[in-house]
Amino acid sequence: MLTIKLRKGSVRNDNIQSDSIQTKEVSMISKQNKVKLIIHFYSEVAEKLNCESIHLPLFKLKENYEKLSKFKTIGTSVHSVEEAIEAQKLGAIYISAGHIFATDCKKDLPPRGLEFLKN
Repeated sequence: MLTIKLRKGSVRNDNIQSDSIQTKEVSMISKQNKVKLIIHFYSEVAEKLNCESIHLPLFKLKENYEKLSKFKTIGTSVHSVEEAIEAQKLGAIYISAGHIFATDCKKDLPPRGLEFLKN
């Protein structure tokens, strides 16, 4: 599985790119090698690429859930049990629960710990 997370500002008109790698090329390579491609955040890019999988932040899933029926795989990120239940009701078939352990990228937020996953 390959997840492409496009950086803010990397989607402009028909110039679809992720860093310096053309997203269209990555899509083609993933298909040739039978690797599942999941586009993060930009459902319109996933549609243009005929990608079957999308990963959205929960707020984007809420905004767009009625338009996502063309995707076989829908995932989202959650930060509570309540959000996980809501994500499932909105059609997510997998969730990313975070953050569990202390990390430098979330220095100001305490980790949720393993107990969060048990719930």
